[in-house]
Amino acid sequence: MSTAVSNSNTPVMTEAEIKPAVVPDLTKATNPSGASSDESDRLVLPKDRKGSLTVEAIQEAATEYFEKTGKWPTILTKDEVPGMPGDSWEAIDGAARFGRRGLEGGQSLFGILKPLKEQHGSKIRGTPLTVEAVREAAIKCFEQTGGWPSCGAEGEVPGMPGETWSAINQTGRLGCRGLEEGQTLVEILKPLKLQYSSRIRGAPLTVEAVREAALKYFEQTRDWPTRDTRGDVPGMPGETWKAINGAARVGNRGLEGGQSLFGILKHLKEQHGSKIRG
Repeated sequence: MSTAVSNSNTPVMTEAEIKPAVVPDLTKATNPSGASSDESDRLVLPKDRKGSLTVEAIQEAATEYFEKTGKWPTILTKDEVPGMPGDSWEAIDGAARFGRRGLEGGQSLFGILKPLKEQHGSKIRGTPLTVEAVREAAIKCFEQTGGWPSCGAEGEVPGMPGETWSAINQTGRLGCRGLEEGQTLVEILKPLKLQYSSRIRGAPLTVEAVREAALKYFEQTRDWPTRDTRGDVPGMPGETWKAINGAARVGNRGLEGGQSLFGILKHLKEQHGSKIRG
């Protein structure tokens, strides 16, 4: 056997000393936890910083949300999750799909809430409702605003703190909290709208009284009121310009229908120079 020769001072290994390189077996690569891919070949996801979840807790939060809004949450719902500050419906859906935060994977928010939607009648809590109570609240709303509430009306329901017209409509449509299925807000209020003239309370109005109040308002503010003008109507405590406009349009409280506040005041505006006192 010949010996390797080198022209430098660096020693050279003989053939016997040369060992073949060891090629790592990529099929047994380890993940960050140290377990081999044979033991765990799934993607290692980062730990979720939010608290753990259960199906029961999600259904409880969704039920509470339904009671407040009359709608079931979806992954697009931006409102906060009741009882879970900082959480979101989208994050819950993601945890259910990928199996994080204590949930089994392969689920979804839609799937978790499906049993609630199918059996909502016996599960949805909240103050019981009656057709009579809804109509009474609608009458008060009409007296205050001059218009009937709709499912999209904003603001609280008179006499029902925390309630919304949207929630009432949804409750009646689905048939829970004491209402029969199919009793939408439109259906509940239909008899009132057909017979409003004998049902709607409030002080009688005349064109002359409305104009007199408008003149006083003009003298105080140097501006004419409109249906959107806020504040009391001079000489008519508790009245609103919007309610007067509504009464003139539908024709109740002594006014003929087909009118409007704008029309009633038009003559005053054209001749206000000779009519305004002060």
